[in-house]
Amino acid sequence: MAPNGFGALWNWNRFGDGIHTAVAYADGEEFDRTNFTVTTFGKEFLSGKTGTWSINDFPSDGDVTYIQWDQSEQNFVITGVE
Repeated sequence: MAPNGFGALWNWNRFGDGIHTAVAYADGEEFDRTNFTVTTFGKEFLSGKTGTWSINDFPSDGDVTYIQWDQSEQNFVITGVE
């Protein structure tokens, strides 16, 4: 198997709120595309904010999932499930 692939590090908030389309090309030919949605907090990078929340009945009835805002990830992370 040949090692191949691609990756990109990008701040998706720079696109702004809404639906966008990513298109992949190889040798000038489109080979795939997908839509993605960006939702920002009105800033390109949210800083100085913290918080932890519980989500009842997720992923199953009776479960409680705990999430926390992670500034470095610019995302919520799961911190526990009971």
